[in-house]
Amino acid sequence: MFDLAGRYPLEYERRKGGARIVENGSRIRAEIGARLSQACSLNHVHVFIIPSEGSSFVNKRSLRIILAMGLILSAFAGMMGTASADQEPSDGIFFPWIPNGEMLDGTGPWHGTVTIQNLESAAINLYAYVGDGSSTNAYADPEVVANVQAHASVTLTAASLDIPSPGASVHVFGLTPVGNAALIAGSSKNVSPVPSSNAKTSSAHIVVDGYTGMTDDQVNTNDFHQILPIVQTNNGWNTKIRIANFGVEANPNPSSSFTVTLYEAGGQGAAGGSSGEFSQLLRRGGVWTLDIGSAPGIPEGWVGSAYITSNQPFGAIAERVKPSTDMLITNVSRPVEQATSQQFAPLIFKSYNFWNTGISIANTDPNNSNTVTINYITSGGSVIGVDQLTIPARGMEFVYTPGNQDLNLGGVQGFVGAAVLTGTTTLHAAVDEVKYFGNLPDVGHAMSYVTQPDPAVEGEALALPLVQKGNPNTGLGDTSGVQLFNTSAGQQVNFHVTFYDSTGNTVAPTLNTPLSGQLSPHAGFTLYTHNLTEMPAGFQGSLVIDVTGPGGLAAVSNNVNYDVGGDGSVAYNLIRTTTGGVPRTAVSFTIDPEEATNSLGEDHDLTVTVFDQFGDELPDANVSFWVNNGPNQGGDSDNPLFTGTTDGDGETVFTWGSTETGTDEFEVEVEGVAETQTGTKEWVEGDLEIELLLAEWDQNGDNGQVATLLVNGGPDLTIFTPPNPGGAGPERYVRTYARVTNEAGFVFTDKTVVFDTDGGDVNVGEGWCPSVPATPGDCGFNQGTINPHTVAVDPVDGLAKAVYRRRGDDNPVSIYGVVNMRATIQGTTISDTKSVQWLRENG
Repeated sequence: MFDLAGRYPLEYERRKGGARIVENGSRIRAEIGARLSQACSLNHVHVFIIPSEGSSFVNKRSLRIILAMGLILSAFAGMMGTASADQEPSDGIFFPWIPNGEMLDGTGPWHGTVTIQNLESAAINLYAYVGDGSSTNAYADPEVVANVQAHASVTLTAASLDIPSPGASVHVFGLTPVGNAALIAGSSKNVSPVPSSNAKTSSAHIVVDGYTGMTDDQVNTNDFHQILPIVQTNNGWNTKIRIANFGVEANPNPSSSFTVTLYEAGGQGAAGGSSGEFSQLLRRGGVWTLDIGSAPGIPEGWVGSAYITSNQPFGAIAERVKPSTDMLITNVSRPVEQATSQQFAPLIFKSYNFWNTGISIANTDPNNSNTVTINYITSGGSVIGVDQLTIPARGMEFVYTPGNQDLNLGGVQGFVGAAVLTGTTTLHAAVDEVKYFGNLPDVGHAMSYVTQPDPAVEGEALALPLVQKGNPNTGLGDTSGVQLFNTSAGQQVNFHVTFYDSTGNTVAPTLNTPLSGQLSPHAGFTLYTHNLTEMPAGFQGSLVIDVTGPGGLAAVSNNVNYDVGGDGSVAYNLIRTTTGGVPRTAVSFTIDPEEATNSLGEDHDLTVTVFDQFGDELPDANVSFWVNNGPNQGGDSDNPLFTGTTDGDGETVFTWGSTETGTDEFEVEVEGVAETQTGTKEWVEGDLEIELLLAEWDQNGDNGQVATLLVNGGPDLTIFTPPNPGGAGPERYVRTYARVTNEAGFVFTDKTVVFDTDGGDVNVGEGWCPSVPATPGDCGFNQGTINPHTVAVDPVDGLAKAVYRRRGDDNPVSIYGVVNMRATIQGTTISDTKSVQWLRENG
């Protein structure tokens, strides 16, 4: 069990009817199943972190000197280099603004840090484009700023990146040793008034904030249209919009136009016109700062959203600062084209330890109004309250949890949970967490994150570049909490958390295995580093959460230090990525059935299910099958009879049959699993069945005749009667056929069949005799039965065949009667009786 213990910050200030609305709160617990609780109760392990072993960095000026002297740093050996100006990696992290000594509305000076997490299983070189905040120059050629080991993380300061004062945009990307783009995640942490060398804060700092770096797909969109759901100038807050041109044009001379259009909250949106439209030319690498408080036509007290358009890739942030209370909130822009009709807010507060929540919702549809329903959901997955509002096209509205009707949000006990926002058309939203009032000494904190439309699903992961743990005895120091939310309303989600120190090594409580958990539909869970007793105090590193389905997972992290004199909090969206921290591997498998008996001719299915190290079904695992002994013996580990790949449920099926009785001793191997598994399959004849077929016809004269016998369930048989071989009188022939099968339809070719009559009237003064083939000669007269006659099954067509001949004498006679035939096998199996009737005929 984990407890938020009052350490999650938030509160949002809003005037409603001229009055501030504040409610007290209390604690609430978030629980998860026994798997995670048990995993988190491991023995305490001391871990000593030595950052210099896992990551290293030098500033570009020092790097140029080293390169000029022809020296090679051991940490960079074999990997060092400078990317060309037109080398644009397919993956990277973008920061629209990193400050370096900037004063922000009287607060500061501000100093930025960038933390980058290597999501690859190999070391990478880290490069950085650093723009010029004055927008007079393009990016310089990127240079190596760090070598980052597998799964390691590194924090780079504004000074080490040579960011000019007062700040600049930064584009960071990684390359593997073979030159491929590396998957990375990144976040910024900005502090005032003194710098931080490692993203840690202390009582020397007054205000802290930051944001999650933008990913490539959030910057390089199709229509270059971004939105900031909330900008404001009310209640002492002011907003600065930072827009960075991340275009690919290397020539610094061409400029691109950027336009910001503001729509007021509570207005008519696109139908009523914008509150203001502002444009600026911006070169690649440049940053345009639009001060909303100083923008023409924007009055004090204004709240709304900002739409930004261009013809170049770009990113933007909105910095909302309140100097009077030393508070800063930062939001990152989101592409309008990626807006959806459903968004997820993993963490919502109402009066929880004096934390409250504001949700700013922008209708991104330019033509249609949007009716948005907000479902507030408990950590157990139950909807506890519902709110609804209608937003005009391009309009914006916001709600404040203490300001609404109670909505059953915990009452006086407070509420901590999640929210699902569902609109009739597309939307983006920002969630402000504020701890602005109260009687506790740690008030005065604010942070914000954007809602998430794209949870991580099966085979994906969530990454958090900066994870910290303070002093659990005092509750002070930089401390991270991560709130997880299953976005699926109908399916559980399995997740696996791995913590890494800055050197890339796993850390307790995930030193040997991840923390594995399961969330029921729409359930939430709080992972709080102070509650991880195995994790050492003062820890700094990263985490990866692997998702093994079948639901979806969204998450947000609050990073708080109550040592900070003012606002010491920052919120981060976890980054969805296609690679996990711990690659899923096959560790075990089952075969079903291990033993079975089947009839000959019947297909047998053997199901192999493969499991990974988390105990979840593993797709895309390679499986081999062969038979060591038995009627179908063949293959071995090097040359298997069959191979297969598991499907999305971790299963593959091998199907085989047999034409011989006996026992197959088979073996199954899964790639990556040391031990094989064996089983047996016994093949038996099964219950035998006989199908009896009869045909009769005349034979007169010397010409042979052809008749057709219809065989049930198979091809027709063409029967040829040979010419009369001699003898006197008319003749009648009966052709008898029998097919031996079992319940699976298998045709046996190694059996013998006994034909005889079944008490029929064989009559009529003339004799019958079996003849295969028919031969002349008397067989006796007035015989009432035919003696049993044994015939072997033909191995070619699978039929036992016999001919019965009724022959007269030289004088014309009347021939009539009934013959009842049957067949037996192995003395017990009797076919249905079949009859042939002989009609009266004069010769």
